[in-house]
Amino acid sequence: MSRFHLFPSLGVFVFGLVLISTASSQSGVLDHNHRIELGGKKIDVTQENIEELQRKISKPMRAHGAGALTRARVEKLAREFGLLEKTETNPHLAFLENDISYWHKQNLDENRLQLEFAARKLVLESADKQRVAISDKETLSLAARQIIPILQKERNVDVPDINRIACEGDTSQRLTEQSWEGLKIKNFEKTLACTSNAIKKWSRQADTQQTKAANGGCSEPPQPTDLKSYFASNWALSDIATSWFIRGEVFYQQGKWAEAKEAYKTVVDKYHCAFAWDPRGWFWRTADSAQEKYDEIRLR
Repeated sequence: MSRFHLFPSLGVFVFGLVLISTASSQSGVLDHNHRIELGGKKIDVTQENIEELQRKISKPMRAHGAGALTRARVEKLAREFGLLEKTETNPHLAFLENDISYWHKQNLDENRLQLEFAARKLVLESADKQRVAISDKETLSLAARQIIPILQKERNVDVPDINRIACEGDTSQRLTEQSWEGLKIKNFEKTLACTSNAIKKWSRQADTQQTKAANGGCSEPPQPTDLKSYFASNWALSDIATSWFIRGEVFYQQGKWAEAKEAYKTVVDKYHCAFAWDPRGWFWRTADSAQEKYDEIRLR
């Protein structure tokens, strides 16, 4: 099986990463905790906290005008979820003006924005109680993406349980191949599971290779004669960028515009030096294709 794939001509998401659910029994009642992974660290989020925030985001929304949310509304929601306040363990993750501006520019509807903010609130509260330091807001975002499917399940949204879907192989190449295959036949559950597994396992290597590639210059695609040497040095960068792109394609086909935009923007913002190989004989820049798809759905 070749690792190389055509750019998909298909009517084409934070994925969540793999969730590990644990349970403990108290007084004869099963009390579920959810464990999330944070770069080698683990945080337990209690079912009680999940249900508390679930009730908050399930309340009827107050009228705030039609169309996209105003910046003032975004800031108010961030304040309501306590994201402007500094926590004891991770005070550096409190929202600043640039964070409000970022979320305003995402053009999310209020339901989705509440979901994003609720997930971050859960992670920060749980990390504070367990004295777990979170390095930066990107790590917080990755943790929130693990929580969002749990909140969505509570809201009776159909979210695949990626823990129960098998992805064979122990290399990023093999998981990427299965992701493409799943996308082609519209087996979206397996596609999301395989991309999530790849992202969880090899994002650090991809980030390191991106930095090295950017420092060396990546304005032009590699030559076809450099095929083997490119993947020898940039295997994780190529496969993780591709995994995010494939996630965007899945969400695109499902009409989940916020998740699709997030996946595409991850490629554009983090992996602009990533290239994939077209078996017809050339490299294509993953970020360019992701930008085209993002622009297509930006206002949805």
